Amino acid sequence: MLHITKTPERYYAIDPWQIIETGFDPKRARISESIFAMANEYMCVRGYFDEGYSGDHLVGSYFNQLYDYIDYKYPTVFNGFVLQGGAMPNAVDWFYTRIALDGEELDLAKVKFSDFKRVTDMRTATLRREFVWTTASGKELKLVFERFSNAQQTRMGCQRITFEPLNFSGKINIVSGLDFNTIYEIAGGFDHTKEGAADTSNASHDELNFWTLEQIGVEGEFCAIQARTRRTDTHLFSSFRLESEQALKLKLIQKPKEKFIGVSFTLALKKGETTGFDKITVNHWEKGVKSDKVWKDGWKTAK
Repeated sequence: MLHITKTPERYYAIDPWQIIETGFDPKRARISESIFAMANEYMCVRGYFDEGYSGDHLVGSYFNQLYDYIDYKYPTVFNGFVLQGGAMPNAVDWFYTRIALDGEELDLAKVKFSDFKRVTDMRTATLRREFVWTTASGKELKLVFERFSNAQQTRMGCQRITFEPLNFSGKINIVSGLDFNTIYEIAGGFDHTKEGAADTSNASHDELNFWTLEQIGVEGEFCAIQARTRRTDTHLFSSFRLESEQALKLKLIQKPKEKFIGVSFTLALKKGETTGFDKITVNHWEKGVKSDKVWKDGWKTAK
C-alpha cells in the first residue's frame, strides 16, 4: 500500500468531468479503490476489482446508517479508555465475479494484461474499467467492466461485463454471486502510522466478519441472501438476476457456511464480436424488525 504523499503527484489524468487512470500501479491499488468509489446516499462501494484480486486490496461495500458495535483493542487498558464504538461494517459484496478461460483464472496480480484504463464519468455516474488479458496460451481477450448505483431507485445497483476475443473463438466460464463473507479490517486492529494493510493476523474471522446468515433462496430468475449484524439487530437483504443476449444455462451455487449464493455459467465467444451479461442487484435493509419481514420486503422490492 502506498500512503498519500504531501508532495503533489499527477497520476490521474486531468479532465473536467472524468477521473481517469491509464495503466495500473499495484502500489496505488487502495488509493485508486477510494478514488473510484461510487455511492448514491443509500449504498456505497469501493472501486475494487469485480473479478477478485490477490494483491493488496479492500473489498468495500457499505450502507448509509447501517452500523454495528466494535470492541476497541489496546495493548494496555487504562481508566478512561473508550472500549466500544460504532462502526459501518463491510457488507455484502454484490459485484462478486470470478472469470476463467481454459482453466486460467483472471487475477490482475498474476496474469498478463495490457491497455488498462479506468474512468469515472461524473455526467453518467458510471465507472468503466477495461483491459486486454493475454492468457498463458496466447489468447487475447478484451474485457470491459461497468457499474453504477441508481440515484432514483437507490436500492438498485447494476453491473455490466462485456468480452471481445481478439484472436480466438471459444468459451469462458463465469461465476456471479452475492458474498457476505467480507471483513472489517479495523476490527483486527489498525496502526495508521505504518504502511500496508491492517494487521489482522491476531484476529479470528468471526471478529472481522460482522454478519450472521439468516436466509438464502431462489425465486424464478432471482437469487437472494439475507444476513444480520451481530449486535444492532439489523437485517440486510440482497438479491440479483442476470440478463444476456445469450441463453444462459445457470448452475446454482449455495454455500451457507461461506455466506454465499451465486450461479455459474458459460458464454460463447466469437472472434472480433462483443458479448456479455448484465447483473441487476437490489439491496434492502431494516433494523429492529423480524427477520421474516425483511425477507418478505426484500423480495417485494427486488421484483
